[in-house]
Amino acid sequence: METVSWEDCTAFFKTVNEKLKGQLMGVQAGFPTEAEWEYACRAGEKGKFCFGDDDKLVDEYCWYEGNSERATHPVAKKKPNAWGLYDLHGNVWEWCADWYKHDYSTQSTADPVGPDDGDGRVCRGGSFDYGPGAAQSPNRERKNPAARVKSLGIRPILR
Repeated sequence: METVSWEDCTAFFKTVNEKLKGQLMGVQAGFPTEAEWEYACRAGEKGKFCFGDDDKLVDEYCWYEGNSERATHPVAKKKPNAWGLYDLHGNVWEWCADWYKHDYSTQSTADPVGPDDGDGRVCRGGSFDYGPGAAQSPNRERKNPAARVKSLGIRPILR
């Protein structure tokens, strides 16, 4: 899903969760936390990308300004990570549940929790209109929750 604000996504989750109430035994759709997003993106890899640090492989896994023709692309046209997840690098920034906190990297590395407030929501993954550096696994961006632009999307999770 693309061109959606964080607020649009919140309304979508509310509708989905109301319609599925009682069918998923307490499981609900929602945003991944920033930590969950990065964990899924890395798929066990410690390098800059899910495939390590070899910048020569970026085109095989990532849509970015150098190969995207500045447009989004259908999912699964690039290689998946080791866990079979596609397009975590590039294509569209993906909203996360957390408010942006500048010193995220100084938090505990075991399931860090985002701050209670902030001036923007976290987005991860880079997009078709940024360079490949923005698509690196640890890279993060701050966006206004009302922003609705083509390079913003969502990857819903169930928890």
